[in-house]
Amino acid sequence: MKRNYLIDRFKYLAAVGVVFAHVHLTHPINSLGIHWLVNGLVRLAVPFFFICSGYFLSKKDMKNPQVVKTFTLNQAKRYGILSLIYIPIAFVQMIFLDQLDFGTYLHEVVVKGTFLHLWYFPALILATWLVHLGLRRLCPQSLVLLLVPIYAFGLLGEGYHGLLELIPGLSTLYHGYEGIFLTTRNGLFLGLPFIFMGWSMGYYKHEVKGLEPKLMVSLILLLVEVSLLDYLNLARDYNLVLGIIPASYYMFKWILKTSSKRRLHKKTPAYARNSVFLYEYHLLVYGLLLGFMAQVDLDILNFGLVRFIIVYGICQGLYLVTQWKRSTRTSLRHIIKTRREYV
Repeated sequence: MKRNYLIDRFKYLAAVGVVFAHVHLTHPINSLGIHWLVNGLVRLAVPFFFICSGYFLSKKDMKNPQVVKTFTLNQAKRYGILSLIYIPIAFVQMIFLDQLDFGTYLHEVVVKGTFLHLWYFPALILATWLVHLGLRRLCPQSLVLLLVPIYAFGLLGEGYHGLLELIPGLSTLYHGYEGIFLTTRNGLFLGLPFIFMGWSMGYYKHEVKGLEPKLMVSLILLLVEVSLLDYLNLARDYNLVLGIIPASYYMFKWILKTSSKRRLHKKTPAYARNSVFLYEYHLLVYGLLLGFMAQVDLDILNFGLVRFIIVYGICQGLYLVTQWKRSTRTSLRHIIKTRREYV
C-alpha cells in the first residue's frame, strides 16, 4: 500500500494540537477562541488517530487475526517502553502534590493507562480487537446499530454528563460503571466507533458529493455544540460529543479526496515519525517545564502560548537529535558494509 503523505501531515498537525491542548488545560480557559480550539477542533485529533489505524488495517484485512495480533503487539511493546519512562514521573508528580496512593494509581493503570496521554495505547489495542471480532461475527450494518447505544452511553461520561441528573435510572447505571472504569474515554466508547469508521472508509469506496461544504458545516456545528454545552454547563469534558462524528468523517474523506488529486513529494519531512515522537514525549518535556516554573518565578511563563512554544520547540529539537543519530548510525553501517565488501 502506498504511503499517504497528506495523512502524515495531518497526523503531525493533530499531534501539535494535542500539545497545545495539554498545555492550556492546566489553566482556566477564559477565551471563546481558545475554547473552540482546545475543546472543539483539537478534539478531532484522537478520533483522527483511531480512524487512521482503522483505515490502514482495512488494507491489510482486519478480519485476519494474524494482522490484528501483529499490529496490537507492536502497540503493546511501544506502550510498555513508554510506561517505563512515565511511571516514575507519575510517582514524582503524586509525591509533589502529596497525593501518593498506590491502590488508586494501580486502579487507574488497569482501567485507563500509566499516564495522562498513554491511555491511547490500551484503548487502541482494545478497540482494534473489538472491531476485528465484530467484523468476524456481525455484518457491518449490525455493528453500526450496536455502536449507536455504545457511543450514546459514552457521551454521558463526557460532553453530556449533565443530563444524568435528568435520568435517575441511567444515572445509577452510569455511576456504577464509573466506580469501576472511571471514564468513558477509552477503547470501547471512543476507540471502537472511530476505528470502525476508518475501516469502513478503507473498505467501501463511497464518494461523498458536496464534500467541502459538508465539512465546513460539520466543523461549524461542532463549535456551536461545544459552546452550548459550555453555556448549559453540561460537559465534564469534550472528548465525546455528537459533532465529532460527522466532522471526523468528512475531514478524513476530504483528506483522501485531496491526496488522490495532489502528488506530495516523497522527500518531505518524516511527518509520521515526528507526530509520534511529539505525542509520546511532549508531557515529559512539559513536566520538566512545570518543575522549572515551580522553582523560578517568571511572569512570561504564565502565558499558555509561551509554554506551548517552549514545549513544542524542545520536542522538535529532541526529535532532530534522534533523527541525526539515526542517520549517523545508518551511514556508519553503510560504510562498514561497503568496506567489508571491498575487502
